[in-house]
Amino acid sequence: MQNKQKLLIFDFFIVFALLVFLVLWQLFFSSVSHYIISVVIIIAFLILCFASFESKKISAEETAVIACLVALAVAGRCAFFAFPQIKPMCAVVIISAFCLGSSNGAIIGALSAFVSNFFFGQGAWTPFQMLALSLVGIIAGAFSRSSKLKSSRILQAIMGFVLAFLVYGFIVDFSTVLTVSSFNDWTSAVAIYSSGIIFNLIHGVTTAVFCALLLNPCAKKIERIRLKYGLFGNKR
Repeated sequence: MQNKQKLLIFDFFIVFALLVFLVLWQLFFSSVSHYIISVVIIIAFLILCFASFESKKISAEETAVIACLVALAVAGRCAFFAFPQIKPMCAVVIISAFCLGSSNGAIIGALSAFVSNFFFGQGAWTPFQMLALSLVGIIAGAFSRSSKLKSSRILQAIMGFVLAFLVYGFIVDFSTVLTVSSFNDWTSAVAIYSSGIIFNLIHGVTTAVFCALLLNPCAKKIERIRLKYGLFGNKR
């Protein structure tokens, strides 16, 4: 248990370090391509993911499960392309992390944002979306041991809403603040966050609905696969 707590602290440290890195990039090195920054973040989360395996090699089957969950998150975002902010991608990351743990949730979140933006458009917002979804995965994985959360759809919906509305919304909107304003221009920052409340609220509510409807059924499926093929063991 102590090792898992240390690993969780390490996960949060990586996310905080990357957030500082993104802020410095936007403030002083914004001319550097967002593709390069995105690749740096992917490498960082790959290191995080490999560290979570506690020196055990990831199997081909485990890689396939992670790839399938990333593909499902991307497909979910693409399927609702006509409905702004109504996207199940955040819910898929939450469900994945809830079943496979924080570190796997982090890498699924980062890759889902990066890959899906090849359909929706890459930009300076991409690294922030990657970081936000990774943090969502880490937090969701941290609550995966809660028996109350596993048995209550209401608590699952609340978790989905909070992670989508506050965590994801705050970090992604922060990229806009850094892009179009400065730390000395608080009025524009407040205006940006205020204008995004409705969009984040819609995203939060829909994520809550997806979590309430899909978390338990999907968790049973993923857990069955995990136990049947002996995947992820004590790497979670």
